[in-house]
Amino acid sequence: MDMNAVWQDIVWSVEALCRDVAPELAQWPLYVVRGSTLPEGLSGGRGCWGFTAPNLDIFLRPSLGDAWQGRGMAIVLNDRLIELDDGPFSIFQLAAGIAIHELAHVLTENRPDQLRRAQQSPREWRQLADVGARIAATPWIEEADENGAALCHGAAFMRVAIHLRTRAWRVAGVCLVWDLLALSGDARLPSAFLDALGSEPLDWIDRSLTELLDRPLPPGFAGKMNSVLAKESKMGITNLLESIAKRLHARQLDHARSYGEIVRQVADGEEPEITVLEELLRSAQKTSEDLARDVGIVHRRRELHACIERGAAAQRQKRVLEQKQQTALAIFESARKACAETIDPIQEELRSLDQLQRDATAARQELLKTCNDPRLLEEMGGVMAKIRSLSHRREELAEAIQRHSETASSHRRAAEKNAHPDVDGLRKQQLMTAADAEKSRAQKSEQVDEIDRQLRALHGTEGALRLSMLEP
Repeated sequence: MDMNAVWQDIVWSVEALCRDVAPELAQWPLYVVRGSTLPEGLSGGRGCWGFTAPNLDIFLRPSLGDAWQGRGMAIVLNDRLIELDDGPFSIFQLAAGIAIHELAHVLTENRPDQLRRAQQSPREWRQLADVGARIAATPWIEEADENGAALCHGAAFMRVAIHLRTRAWRVAGVCLVWDLLALSGDARLPSAFLDALGSEPLDWIDRSLTELLDRPLPPGFAGKMNSVLAKESKMGITNLLESIAKRLHARQLDHARSYGEIVRQVADGEEPEITVLEELLRSAQKTSEDLARDVGIVHRRRELHACIERGAAAQRQKRVLEQKQQTALAIFESARKACAETIDPIQEELRSLDQLQRDATAARQELLKTCNDPRLLEEMGGVMAKIRSLSHRREELAEAIQRHSETASSHRRAAEKNAHPDVDGLRKQQLMTAADAEKSRAQKSEQVDEIDRQLRALHGTEGALRLSMLEP
């Protein structure tokens, strides 16, 4: 998997989340930077998941390059440490929780409305950033005053952190786990703190958090902070042991990271130095069988990633084709409408003309039925009688012609079969019969032609009579 591409998406999403929950950042650049892209010593200590500091943007300016947009807020995420975490949370969940934690520091300690625009010297810039980086990388140890205020993670920080978590869910739909939001060693966000704030996070959800800091703490919240801080002041040994455990854990993570690099190297077909490999396997408590298995897993994951990329390419191509389809459908719909605008009036006019023709036919039939002219009726009756008689005679002649044709055809075929001298008399008789049938057919055909001539004349007379009958 290309982690650079993954982190580009994560950094973009984290920056968008920060702007969604803190509208006061709108007028300022926000730099969310991966520690692995910074010079050695700036990515955070072994146990430092991320940090921010006053004027940190100035010190990061050389590393930002073309991304520099002027003075603004800066947050560094220790991406290497985040990648090695084997907890239940995704890389994005870890990065988002850490970024929102640091954003709470930005809003309470490095307030955008108090950003200094003065141009310090490079040496002063480096000193300011170094101080901020050391503060952020230092294990959390602080005392509270009577109002619950503290150096880094006091009442103001906790108040803003709770507001940011509420907004992350309500505004951006991102659920931040309390432990991820307090990754400096202080898992101090139980439900009691929420109860102490009451409805304030919801009432203030679309307002400036820097303005919120100028308002007094809700009753009971400062007391709750005093109680928590008093308990933690008695936990020096516990904190020391936890610090040792964290350093050991960080060392294990370093071994795991180095082992992961060797696995990827072998998966790429590169042979590592054998002495380095033996030492690394021993430090990471791995065997050659583990290495072979993990290399296989890398190969499989690369295949799966390639499959995902092919799916993404297919999705992009699908979107292109769907857009073409939509364009074609739009053209078709436009043409259909244009066609309808032309055809519909024509069809309506054709329907009107059809109706006029039907009306004319009905009128003609009614005029013929209601004609009461005796002369026309008598002439029409005589003409129709002749037409019926001649039509009947013509049908009889047509049947006779058909019979003569069949007789002539059958006798000629029989004569062709009887071409042998022994049956020559029979053949001649068959030919004579065929000739007689053809002669009769010709005579009757002449009669049919005469009848057709008479019928044409009668039909002309019939038409003329009908026109006279249609007169009003």
